[in-house]
Formats: sequence, structure tokens, C-alpha cells
Amino acid sequence: MVALDSFKGRMLSPAQAGKETGNSESTVHRWIKSGKVQAVRISSKNTRIIGDTLAAFLESKIYTPPSKPGAVPEPLKNGKAKHLQAVKTSARG
Repeated sequence: MVALDSFKGRMLSPAQAGKETGNSESTVHRWIKSGKVQAVRISSKNTRIIGDTLAAFLESKIYTPPSKPGAVPEPLKNGKAKHLQAVKTSARG
């Protein structure tokens, strides 16, 4: 895993950002389009991502385990991962 501080103060192309984060260039372009990461267009074919915003976005995506024992992680609470709950219950029975 890349240290998030390594992105700070840098300008990266979407290809560089994808390679360094282990994502595709298309995914990085989706992050830009959705506003999750800020970028600057330096010509008609060249875009540079502001490294500080990339680091902040990736930092917000880091999983933090629940603080209380037995607490359910957030993705399971809001129903985004119902298929995981179904798999877990069917595996027991």
C-alpha cells in the first residue's frame, strides 16, 4: 500500500494515480467526474490530479473497525452489503 502522504504536494496524471493506488485509469476519471477528487485540465488532452485531494479521498475510504465489540460495520448497517449478510446466515444453517 502506498503512503497517502506521498500524494500530498504533487500533481498526478490519472494514469499515474491509477497505477499508484491500484485502480484503473477509468476509475480515477470517475472520481474526478463525480467530484471526489479535484483535477486541473492543463490542455485539451491532459489532466492533472491535485495530490492533496487524492490523499484526502483515499483516507476517507480506509476501513475503520467498529469501536464497540459486536457492533456491525457501517456498510452492513445501511444495507449496502445485504448479499454478505445472506451469505453469512446461509453458511451457518
